[in-house]
Order: sequence, then structure tokens, then C-alpha cells
Amino acid sequence: MQPRVYNDAANFSLLQAGEKNVTPQRWHQIEDLCRQALDRDPAERKAFLRDVCAADEELRADVESLLAREISPKNFLRQPAIHEAAKRLNNTGGSLAGRRLGGYQVMSIVGTGGMGEVYRARDTRLGRDVAIKVLRDQFSQDPEFVHRYEREGKLLASLNHPNIAAIYHLEEAEGHRCLVLEFVEGKTLAERLKRGRLSLEEAPKIARQISEALESAHEKGIVHRDLKPANIKIKPDGTVKVLDFGIAKLVAPSQFDDDVRTDATTHEGVVLGTAAYMSPEQARGQLVNKRTDIWAFGCVLYEMLAGRPAFSRDTVTDTIAAVLEREPAWDALPPGTPAPIYRLLRRSLEKNPERRLHDIADARLELDDALSAPASSAGPAPAAASRARSARFAWLVGVFGVLASLVMGIFYVTQPSPEGRVMRLSVLPPEGTTLGEGSAISPDGRLLVFPATDTSGQTLLWIRALDSTNATVLAGTNGASFPFWSPDNQSVGFFSDGKLKKIAVRGGPPQTLCDAPNGRGGSWNRGGFIVFNADSLGPLYGVSAMGGDVVAVTTRRRSDAAARGSHRWPQFLPDGRHFLYFDGRADPKQSVDVIGVLDSADTTPVLATRARAAYAPPGYLLFMRERALMAQRFDAKTLHTSGEPVLVADEVWEGQTTGYGQFSVSENAVLAYQTIVPIQSQLVWLDRHGKELAAIAPVHDLDQNSAHELSPDEKQVAFVRNGIWLLDLSRGISSRFISAGLNPVWSPDSNSVLFTSLGSGGGDLYSRSTMGSGKEELVLTSGSRKVPTDWSKDGRFIVYSDQDPNTKSDVWILPVSGAPTPFPFLRQDFNEGLARLSPDGAWMTYVSDESGKDEVYVERFPSGGNKVRISTQGGSRPQWRRDGRELFYVAGDGKLMGVAVKTGATFDAAIPTELFPARIAGWTKRNDYLYTRNNYAVTSDGQRVLVNVARGSRPASITVVVNWPAALKK
Repeated sequence: MQPRVYNDAANFSLLQAGEKNVTPQRWHQIEDLCRQALDRDPAERKAFLRDVCAADEELRADVESLLAREISPKNFLRQPAIHEAAKRLNNTGGSLAGRRLGGYQVMSIVGTGGMGEVYRARDTRLGRDVAIKVLRDQFSQDPEFVHRYEREGKLLASLNHPNIAAIYHLEEAEGHRCLVLEFVEGKTLAERLKRGRLSLEEAPKIARQISEALESAHEKGIVHRDLKPANIKIKPDGTVKVLDFGIAKLVAPSQFDDDVRTDATTHEGVVLGTAAYMSPEQARGQLVNKRTDIWAFGCVLYEMLAGRPAFSRDTVTDTIAAVLEREPAWDALPPGTPAPIYRLLRRSLEKNPERRLHDIADARLELDDALSAPASSAGPAPAAASRARSARFAWLVGVFGVLASLVMGIFYVTQPSPEGRVMRLSVLPPEGTTLGEGSAISPDGRLLVFPATDTSGQTLLWIRALDSTNATVLAGTNGASFPFWSPDNQSVGFFSDGKLKKIAVRGGPPQTLCDAPNGRGGSWNRGGFIVFNADSLGPLYGVSAMGGDVVAVTTRRRSDAAARGSHRWPQFLPDGRHFLYFDGRADPKQSVDVIGVLDSADTTPVLATRARAAYAPPGYLLFMRERALMAQRFDAKTLHTSGEPVLVADEVWEGQTTGYGQFSVSENAVLAYQTIVPIQSQLVWLDRHGKELAAIAPVHDLDQNSAHELSPDEKQVAFVRNGIWLLDLSRGISSRFISAGLNPVWSPDSNSVLFTSLGSGGGDLYSRSTMGSGKEELVLTSGSRKVPTDWSKDGRFIVYSDQDPNTKSDVWILPVSGAPTPFPFLRQDFNEGLARLSPDGAWMTYVSDESGKDEVYVERFPSGGNKVRISTQGGSRPQWRRDGRELFYVAGDGKLMGVAVKTGATFDAAIPTELFPARIAGWTKRNDYLYTRNNYAVTSDGQRVLVNVARGSRPASITVVVNWPAALKK
């Protein structure tokens, strides 16, 4: 049975049914729901669609239509619909030829693809011709696409190599988003191949230039993903240029490629990675890395020499079958092909990526050998070589079949050799749970500890031995996060209930070591000393593993504006004195990984990164770069790095604002990391009983700091998704409002939004008018990150939270008029936050952990006092009804609660009433006072609730790599 290659061709069936205006956002929603339905038993699909589509009958009909098409063999992957659909999505208003875009004079159109049009233009400032790829308007309205476009575009613009067609920069002008590219004269390799095969002299020269381009990109952690003759140009002087580097990733995984087509033809079954050049892992929909490019390189080299594609067949399904199961026709290679070329092709076209050529630099060396080899050094007869290789492979399959059961039982008790075999396995969370924050492999590589959250929102630590298929829970670890190991592998440290704790892995109650209200990482040395972050703010502290006095081990000057942020994610180096830690700043561009010493104030910066690094024996630093896990040589004695970073794994989970990367490594070369598997969520109107009334936005990946606020006039929603966006409820259109901000709060007149800036403001409060093209205006600056939570109904006060190393999270008030001087409303020795004023301005509701867990309280404003506890079994995210007669909050078990209240001179509250399970995407019991994460909003009459509900998604897993350094061997 062939694997399903799901792509946007099926989406076009929805367009064929009628002249519908199907936007990219609607496509994603329909496609996502169809995928989820396909993952279910056929008998369950109808009920699933009825529940998830609710009142949206048109959505349900579209999904059912697509589903019927997907399960119909005759329609499977029949047509390249993206190119036809692109015509219907083209709302650019005609050709841009003859117009100006910023500093560019557009001259003529070059081609059209699914993502937009490509023009030749003149850069009037630098006096050079460029290519401008203009994105279609519909893509600019997709928050996920815009984020991917900006992030990947900036990374790709960093490529600078003579064999890579450069992406100069991103441009936004005249309402258009554009990629400004190097304009390359000449013909593509695909056009050249129409005339027949290349000579044995010409092909290796072209291949060598391609390999140099790939080598340069791979060194920066960039994978092309769509290498093929159509993306390779040959200039009149013979210089080779590789085009569209990384564009496949920029557009999206699992979508069509974005070839620029200069003719009117369409090609049946063109999918991302073009099937004939897809690697086996790409065809299976698995994660890809630089070896995918090496496979495609082998395909291109083969085609240059043989004059025909290595795997192309009449249909896409047959082509993919050939990629997965067949060998190229080796006898199609010309007589006299040098032995190094045969060797290179066989190693490049190895179906198992672990056995494939490890690095494209090796291809360059083989090509050099071929170019310098005498004519007599031709390789063996192709057919004989293929038969010999097949015989060796069959023998190896038998041997590995016998050894496989032995390897997993003994691999962890030996020190992996750098030349040894790399092994991978996947660890899923226990059934009914999802992975929490921070997994850790034990120092000896035998055990994996990880937090997992069940459906009630309860998080516990689990332990799994890597030679077992079962995980066991560590009782007493409720609410645990960021576990770390003792050096003897017998205990685990973790953070829970505002404390630093430890627990023996063989069982027993946990032991509290000290306070740590909002811990961000710890490390335990062989002398029994633990270095840890206590409150996501301030310096690192130290305490004995037996408990006792807490001492500061790093110094952070709170008054230093450049040092806003905290010291977090520590890790001891082998000597037990030096430790690596992340010096996170409110402006991530200033963040750096630093080495400190226990008995000294000396520090040594080692890496400028936006996330933590970790030391990995036998001498590497592992660190994050744009969601890629990288490795760089590091001497733990001299504290110096050397060499260039090398890609270890792509798409690794990284905290957007915490600087935490989800990876850990043992002392014997066992690596564990969690890849990005986004939680799916959707903004949906619910009634007071939890019944879905209508979805107002497509299904999207959940932002780690997701929050939304309904404007007081109930016409717009401000929501967080890689910045702050505004959704017009009457038109159903979203637009980006703030590119780097969190925690949106509406002004009482619905004309401005207050927010935490993540830009140059670095955690300060800013506001921006929603009228016209208002600029961001500074509201309040100080030496820490502030979290706005409310703007009083009369407009007089702004309520926000601020962090203090001594008093933790506090509630502050900023008067809006006059000379605004903030003053504290709640400033005690525990966390208080998420505060909101009653509509009459007389009472303040807030969340505090003074009882040992988060509960909701109400207190008189502004004098304080007359405190009333509202919640009974935990609570968070309180909100007032607009008339002040009801208070809502989320209980400890994830249910939305309603409380009838009376405000005025006195305050009275009834017994809380359960409304419905909130189903908030990504919800856990644990509050993080650094973010609002408001994922529900109530209308003024209290009859409807806008919830960011969780939608189905495949579970995240932890990838374990045994002997990971061997994969880096050149």
C-alpha cells in the first residue's frame, strides 16, 4: 500500500463544485479538518464532523466533499489544482508592470506561481536589475503565513554565496509584500536537459557548483527542500545559480511547490519537492534535514548524466512508489562514468537517510576526484554494481534482524563510539496526556523524565526507561515543570507549587528544598549543590541538595535597562564549578549564553543566542537557532568554541519568550528533544452551556502566549498569534496590528489597544490607536516586563502586573491623566496578578497563590481591604460581566465558573456555579504571571463566551537519538 501524499490538489475540488471564494485561511481549515477525519475510524467521521463544524453547515459540506474525494481512488492526486486555484485567488488588481514599488521600477512580468507573480524590476537606488516576487493579497491576511514569511525570509536573506541566487531583503510597499531577489540571466538546467544529457566533462562541473551552494546553506542550518533542474540556472559564463533556497519551507510544509512558470502548461501531480526529486522521508511526510537535499542532488546529477530523471513515472503515485521501492536504471549512465561518480550517486540515492551521504562537502570531494581522474578509472558495470549492492543489502537485513532485539537492551550501558551507529526512537506520552514543559535524559542515558498533563489539566512527572515501552508516574509531583537530574541518576529536581523540590525515582514523597515561585531551570553537581532560577526574574541562586540556606550565585543589576530579563536554564560543566546559563533580556537580540563560576563573580560570554545552550560531551555546545538545534565544538577547559555550527535537528520546540529549547543530553551521547507539534485551536462562540454557536476564525496553530480580548463595543477581537492581530467580527477579516507584542488590553472606548512590547521597548507598556495608521506610543517604562490586565471603564486607571525578585508578581495601578505615577495596589510576599476592576471601579478581582495554590479574590479599590475569596478549588483568569453583576473565572479543573455578585459600598458573592468545561487550548492549572493568556471573553449580557477552543492534533513525542555525535561526522 502506498503512503498518502496529501496536498492542495484535493482542495480544488471544493472550487470545482461552484464559484466559491475560498480564501487560504478557509483552505487550511477545511484541509485540517479533513486530515483529522481521515485519521479517525470511518464509522466515527460523521459524528466528528457534526461536533467540530457545529452550526457551520457549509464548512461541514466542504469537508465532506473533500473527504469523499480523498478516499476515491480515481481522484487521488489527479490534478495540480494550486495553479488553477491561484488564478481565482489573484486579487492583485492586474499586472504591476510599469509601476513603482518603493525604490523599484517594475519592468515586466517574468512568471506566475501559486504564491504570487514574479517581475523583473530596476533597483533605482543601486542601479541593478532584480527579481521581485509579489505575494498575493490573500496570503498577507494569513497570520501563520506572514510569520513564516518574515522569519524564513530574514534567515534566507543571510545567505551569501556566488552559487546561490540571493534573497536581498523583504519589502512592503504600496500595500504589497515582496521578496526582492537576485535577477539571474540564463536558462535553467531543466531547459538545458531538454536538449539531452550533459557530457561527462560538463555535468560534474555543474554538480560541483551546486554542491558548493548546498554546503554554504547547510552550514547555516538552511535546507533547500525543493532542489531540481527547474530551480538551477546556468549563466552564459557557465556560473551556476541555485534558485528559491528555502522557499519551500517559507511557503509551508505539505503544500505545492511554487515554481515560476513561464508557459501556460500544467504538470500533473506537481507536489512540494516535486515527486521525482523527493527523498523517501519527504514522500512519507517525515521530518527532513540536509540529507533530503543530498538525495535531490543525486537525482539531479543522475539526470544530467543519464538524460532522464532517476525516478519519474507516468503518475505521481507510480513516481513515489519508485522513490520508495525502486533503484535507478544504473545502466542508463554513460559508459566511462568515473568510479567516484558511481560511488557518489549510490551514496546520495541511499533510501535510508542514516546510510546516505552525511554531508554535501563529501560530494564535492568525490566530484574533484572525478574531474581529476584518468579515463581508465571508470566504475563497475552498473547492473553488476546494482546486483552486488542488492546482495549486500539482503545480507545486512538478515544480520540486523537478528541483532535488533539485542541492541536496544544494551546500547545505553556502553559509551557510544563516535564511529558507531546512530539510533533513533520516539517516546510518546502516556495515553490521555500531553507533554508538558521540559523533558530530561538521565546522565547515564538510561531514563527519561518528562511532565505530562491529563485531560483535567493536572500535570505530573513520568519516568520511562529507554529499554521499556511503559512509563511510570512519580506520585506527589503535581504541577511539576522543568525537571533535572541528580548526577547519580537516583533523584530528580523539579519546580512545583512555587517551590524547588526533589524526589527519588524509585518512589517516596518529594522533599521541598526552598522557595522558587516561578522556577526556570536547575542543575545539580556532584558535590550536592543545586544552581537554579527561582522566579523567572533576577539572578541564579544556589542551595544544597539536602536543603538549607539559599545564596545568590550570579548578580543582576535591576537598574540596568540593558539587563532586563533574567538568568535562567543553568547547567554545570564537568568540573562542577563552572556553569553555563542563559542571560535572557527583554530585548531578545541582546540575550547571550554565559559561563559563570560558583566562587567568583567572573563571567564569560560564549554565544549570542535567543535561547539556552547546553554542554554535551565529548565537547559540544548544543543551542537553538531559528527552531533548529545546532552543535558547535566547545572546550570545557578553555571555555572557547571552535569551528562552525552544524545542524543536529530541525523544527525543535522552543519557547518564544522564555528562551527554553526542548532538548537534553546525557554524558554518554544520548540526545532527547521534542519537535514542534502545534496544538490546534479555533476562536468559537459558545453559549452559557458550552454549546458551539459559530466559529469566527479558521483553525490555527496555538501561539505559546495565546490570548484574546473582545473590544468593549464587541466589534473587534484583539488576539495574539506571533504578534497582535485584530479581527473585524462583522467582516471576518484579520489584520496584523502589532508585530512584536503580547497581552492586549482594549481602551474603554474601543479605539486603542494597550500591550507589552517585545521590540525595542523590551517589556514596557505601549498603546496604539486602531484608527488610521496610528503609531505605537510609550505608556510606561521601567526595569522589568510589565503585564497589562485592565483599563478601567472610566478610562482613569491602567492595571498591570510587575515582577520583583523580593515580592514576586505584584499588582500596580497607573493613573492615565495628569502626571502619571504608578503605585502598588498589591505588593506582598507571594504572586498576585491577572487583576481587573469592576465596572463601577469600586472593587478589584485578582489571582493570588497566598494559599499555596492559585485562587481568585476580590478586594476594595483603591484602598484595599474587605478581601473576599471567590474560588474554592483553584481559579484563574477572572473577568467581570460588563454590568458588574457576575464574575467569571476558570476553576482548577478547567471548568468555566459563574458567580452572581453585588458591588457598590459592599460586596456580596453567591456560591460559584459551573457553566461548562472551557476546553481552552493549551490550558493547564499552573498560572504564569508574566502573561495574561486570556483565552475566553464574555459578552456584555453574559450569554455568549468567545473561547479559543482546542481542536484535534497529533500528539507531541520526544525523539531520542543514541550516539548523536556520529551523525555529525564529515
